[in-house]
Amino acid sequence: MSTSVADTDDQGAGRRARLIVTGALAALMAIMAAGVWGVDRFIDIERQRETQAWQVRLGIIADSRAEAVHGWLDAQFGVIKGLAENASLQIYLTELSLLSENGAAGMRESPPEARFLENLLLVAAHQGGFLAAAPPRVIPANVSQAGQAGIALTNADGSQVHATTPDMPPISGRFRAAMDEAADKGGPVLIDIFEAPAGPSIGFVVPIYGIQDDATTAGNLGFAVGQKRIGDDFHGALAQPGDISESGETLLARRDDNVVVYLSPLADGTPAFKRRLAADTPDLAAAFALDSPGGFAELIDYGGTTVLATGRAVAGTPWAVVRKIDSAEALAATDSRLTTLLYVIVSIILMVGVAVVLAWRHGTSVRTARAMGEMAVTLERFTNFSKFLTAVTDGHPAMIGAVSADTRYTFANRWVAEAGGISKDEVVGKTMAGVIGPVKAREIERVNKRMLRTLDGASPEKRFDAVEQVLTFEEAGGRRSIIQGHFLPLRGDRDFPPAVLHILQDITEAVEERDKRWRTMRKLVNTLVSLVDRRDPHAAHQSQRVAEVARDVANEMGEDPDMVRTADLTGTLMNLGKVLVPSDLLTRAGRLSDDEAAQVRESMLAGADLLENLEFDVPVAEAMRDLQEKWDGSGYPTGKKAEHIHPAARIVAVANAFVGMVSPRSYRDAIPFDKALDFLREGIEQSYDRRPVTALANLLDNRGGRDRWAHFTQRPEDLPTE
Repeated sequence: MSTSVADTDDQGAGRRARLIVTGALAALMAIMAAGVWGVDRFIDIERQRETQAWQVRLGIIADSRAEAVHGWLDAQFGVIKGLAENASLQIYLTELSLLSENGAAGMRESPPEARFLENLLLVAAHQGGFLAAAPPRVIPANVSQAGQAGIALTNADGSQVHATTPDMPPISGRFRAAMDEAADKGGPVLIDIFEAPAGPSIGFVVPIYGIQDDATTAGNLGFAVGQKRIGDDFHGALAQPGDISESGETLLARRDDNVVVYLSPLADGTPAFKRRLAADTPDLAAAFALDSPGGFAELIDYGGTTVLATGRAVAGTPWAVVRKIDSAEALAATDSRLTTLLYVIVSIILMVGVAVVLAWRHGTSVRTARAMGEMAVTLERFTNFSKFLTAVTDGHPAMIGAVSADTRYTFANRWVAEAGGISKDEVVGKTMAGVIGPVKAREIERVNKRMLRTLDGASPEKRFDAVEQVLTFEEAGGRRSIIQGHFLPLRGDRDFPPAVLHILQDITEAVEERDKRWRTMRKLVNTLVSLVDRRDPHAAHQSQRVAEVARDVANEMGEDPDMVRTADLTGTLMNLGKVLVPSDLLTRAGRLSDDEAAQVRESMLAGADLLENLEFDVPVAEAMRDLQEKWDGSGYPTGKKAEHIHPAARIVAVANAFVGMVSPRSYRDAIPFDKALDFLREGIEQSYDRRPVTALANLLDNRGGRDRWAHFTQRPEDLPTE
């Protein structure tokens, strides 16, 4: 009986042990299943978070491109508004309107007012880009070719054109409707993009009022009307700088009834205005952007590809900017990373499960020993990484530090410590004023506060870029100190408060050396010019005057500062080569032989050779070599033509010819300004570029050039002494 009881007890104990093991295994399996579910849920959340991040990125690009398109429209309206608000234009248009009202008896053939207005329109068209894409093609028939683009001035009801640029198309019905609307609202009206013979075009209408009048006080005198072809400058507003995505694309679209029209060229090669899709196409990205500006969704593009897309309305137009990127590209890296993460974590969970079983079997001591070993390895890695970070920051030749909101250092490299004359350990916890001084600390603190404000209310996923700023300090003794700084906001965590990372580098010597080189170069230029003037008394002040006119013409043409400086220096140094010409040739009043004239002509190239090895920051020698080239290719020395001639050389050539004609010589008097302009106009498309000649005419007629340069026509002995 006792044996039976013992057997029963053993069986019960075995059953309990099996139940415990089974329960432990079941609990372990449940934990592992919960872990897999949690990983899957985490992956879904991460994918949603990445999609939201793309919503922010695409939205930023769409906002910037919509603003760029709106800025392009403002620039075009600025050209037309500038004409409408021009006081001289308002006066002359009033006179032309009165002459028109008096009928044929009061009209004069080609009145000077109309010629002035046409010249003013031509200048504005050149500067604003209201020009035909290419010169009109000659057609072997007695039929005039329709204009492509331009600017025109009309009377008050739009029935008569007072002045127009050569390639301005006839005033069509859409322009007359826009004139009526502009007259009613008393302001500018946009004519939406339309198909024209020369391609997609856009129009602008601005009412013109009399001086001191506006829409509330009197009716308009007429209208300033502009038509412009939609070209690369317009489509370029949609290009996102720095975009490296393969499928990212920014489009411009509008709705015509129940059709979506793509107004910009598409990535598949379809030209602007040539792709039209039904607006009710399911999930069409462009239709979604037009119906829900600011919305974001996963949609279908014009090619049927699944994309992430958002849109922004362009203010004052029926257009929408659509920014899209293929979903496959946008989420490829994330999907790959999360899939890999899923496999890795599931594998880890399985391995952990196996490890738990093994650890349970081998006892607590084994698990403890293994954990201690892993902890030792982790600690060693952290220590090595800290040493590496210290070596990198201390090896960088700049002061690197992190400063919290209360201006105290939370990190600093050895250069910060040396600036304060203390050790690195002493820097942490001290204020900036106590380390680098109160003057520098006060300026840097202003930047700090601005950078820390960017962290307020920002999402944890938002990325901040470093901001570069140059700070100038006046130190004791009048010495200037210039610091170039890079500032990056740092989010706080459990151990460190929010701070700003500084990378500060003293660039005082580099800036002073640059300024010194510039002053030395200007002294050298002035010395060389004075040497030439002393050797050639007939051309005294010629270089300075040419440089002055060239500089003003370049500014009038809207050239960038580097091109203005190139024209200025080229005009100043153009006669440098005359130092190699015998003095008797320069001072001779009679006619030179062909060989002597060639020697003087080649002196300009010799001047370019003299400057070849000087380190100018603009291409002065290159421009000097092209000064004797002509627009039609008949010039010297290489026969360059048209746009192949350096732009600064084209400007200086016009300025040099003008100054030479209006300046008196020993063998002739000065040529009047008007006659000199006539000579220059006759040389357009043969010797000279049209743009600088037109800009020079506008300077003389409308910018006070005649008064400013009146002394050019006087002989040196007649000029007042200073």
